Amino acid sequence: IPDSLACLHDKVLAVAADAAMNMASYQVKKQ
Repeated sequence: IPDSLACLHDKVLAVAADAAMNMASYQVKKQ
């Protein structure tokens, strides 16, 4: 796997995790 692809994969995972956390906290606040 090229380093650039691995770096991109890490960024995608970080963004996805961040979005998941935001969605979870948003749903908790909504209740």
